[in-house]
Amino acid sequence: MPAGKINRITCLVPGDLATRDRSTAELINTVCGLPEAAARRRLVASLTTPIGLLEHAAVAERIWFQHVLGGLPESECDGATTPGDASFIVDDSETPADVIAEFEHASERSRVIVADFDLDETVTHPVPPACGRRRHPDACSAVEH
Repeated sequence: MPAGKINRITCLVPGDLATRDRSTAELINTVCGLPEAAARRRLVASLTTPIGLLEHAAVAERIWFQHVLGGLPESECDGATTPGDASFIVDDSETPADVIAEFEHASERSRVIVADFDLDETVTHPVPPACGRRRHPDACSAVEH
């Protein structure tokens, strides 16, 4: 990011929590009811699996809402906050039900945090993203100012 630029996050969720809740439910439905082998099966060349997608979404919830919007140090977030490929990895000991519960918990905590923000409120992201724009679905957009 060029010197002098500030990365800002504009909150978009509070006015439409129903859309966010539907998106959360649909993501959970990608894993719910799948046999364990199917939940862990890679259908593309990346690390993406149905259960890994939920794991990644839980990490994103923690980074964007607990850390960025809520102001918690990453060490105080309620789970993993390592972005990128590592966020798709699910330990063999974790079941689909475990990962669903983890994502539901992170999502509920996000919902509580974002409820304290106005629609037009912005916060500065403490670490500029690697690219110029990042967007969390139905939640926040990063804007360089």
